Amino acid sequence: MPEYKVHLKGLSGAAGGVPGPIMRHLLATIDDGGRGAVRLLLEGRSAGRGVTPAWLEAASAFDVLDITEQVPGLRLRAPTLREALPDRFRQGELFPTVDPNDSAIALLLDSLRDAVEGEKDSEAYDEPLLAVFEGFSAIFARGVEEVEISNERRDSTVRVGPGSLETIRQLRRATPQPRRARVVGTIDAIRYSDRAFTLVLENGSKVRGVLTEGNPASLARFFGRKAIVSGLVRYRPSGTVLRIEAERLAPATEEDAAAWSRLPQALEVAESARALRRPQGPRSGLARIFGQWPGDESDEEIERFLAELS
Repeated sequence: MPEYKVHLKGLSGAAGGVPGPIMRHLLATIDDGGRGAVRLLLEGRSAGRGVTPAWLEAASAFDVLDITEQVPGLRLRAPTLREALPDRFRQGELFPTVDPNDSAIALLLDSLRDAVEGEKDSEAYDEPLLAVFEGFSAIFARGVEEVEISNERRDSTVRVGPGSLETIRQLRRATPQPRRARVVGTIDAIRYSDRAFTLVLENGSKVRGVLTEGNPASLARFFGRKAIVSGLVRYRPSGTVLRIEAERLAPATEEDAAAWSRLPQALEVAESARALRRPQGPRSGLARIFGQWPGDESDEEIERFLAELS
C-alpha cells in the first residue's frame, strides 16, 4: 500500500505530538477530500445524496501509521484502487483514465494541486470538492502556517497555505451557477454501477452525464441512440461545462435535435456582496432621501387623501 507524509509547518509547542483539534480537522479534510476525489473520477461528481456507497467507503479508506516528530505531522497509508475495488477494475473505465495503482489520497493530491494552482479548466475538482478544501482554514486558524502532503510513490508534494485558500475561494466565486437545460446527443457509453454516461453532441464534443433520478437500468435502452437529456448543467470556473446531472432521458426527435443540440452557455457570475456595497455619507444613499416627501402636498392634503383611502 502506498504511504504518504503530512507535515504541519509552523506548528510550535507540539512536543512530538499533534493537538487534538488540529488532528480532527486535518483527518476530516483528508477523508472528505479523498472521498470526493475518488467519486468525481469514478462517478462523475464528488458529492451525492443519500447513504455513502459501500464501494466508496472501501476506496477512500486509509490508516494513520504514526505521528512524525522532527516536523509535526502524520504518516498515512492507503490501499490502491485495485486493492480496494478489484471487481470494478476488471472493467474498462468510462471517464478520464484512472491509474488503479493510485489511492484515494493520490487522487486527492491531484485535485488539490489543480485547485491551489488555480487551474480553471481542471476536471479533478468541482465546486463541492473546493468547499471541502476550505476545511484547511480551521487548521491555519490554530497556528499552522502550511500543510505539506507528499506522495512517496510519485515523488510529488502539494503545499497548502492561507494564500492557497484565497485561490480556492476565487475559483468558487468564479464558478457559474448551474442552470437547468435540455441537451440532445448520442449516448455513447454507459456505466450502470454508478449511473454514469457519456453524451456525444452533434459537433462531436463529449460531456459527462450522471443520472440523478430514476432507475439506472433505463440508461441501457438509450445506448447508441439520440436522447434528449433534461437536468442540471454544472460548470467549471472557466465557464465550460463540467457535467450534466440528468433527471430525465427521452428519445429525441429531429425537432429536438434542431433546438437542443448545443450545450447551454454559463450565465454570468453574480457579483459578490462585497462588490455591491457602496459607502454612504450624509448626502448619499438613504440619508439623502430620509425625511423627505417627494411631492408638494401639504400635511392637511395628505391627511385628507389618507382618510378617503380608508
